[in-house]
Amino acid sequence: IGRGVFHNPWLFNPNINIENITINQKIDLLKYHLQLWNETWGDEKHYAKLKKYYKIYLQGFPGAKELRVKMMETESIEEGFNAINKYQPS
Repeated sequence: IGRGVFHNPWLFNPNINIENITINQKIDLLKYHLQLWNETWGDEKHYAKLKKYYKIYLQGFPGAKELRVKMMETESIEEGFNAINKYQPS
């Protein structure tokens, strides 16, 4: 089950069906992850360690691969937020 969260971060909430998760919900959760990383680790841990989690959120929707590639090119939390905000559908 530990690896299952890498395919479905909502795994531990029985009230959520992964099939019903919207693109905006995925991106909002990624933003929250970035925020928590920044609040918890700041400059203490290298930002690159966070990148391995991007595939959790950025998969299964049109443009996910392109956004994931852009996110992998970022070098800071700020750049990550900028890349997401340029993509996020309205």
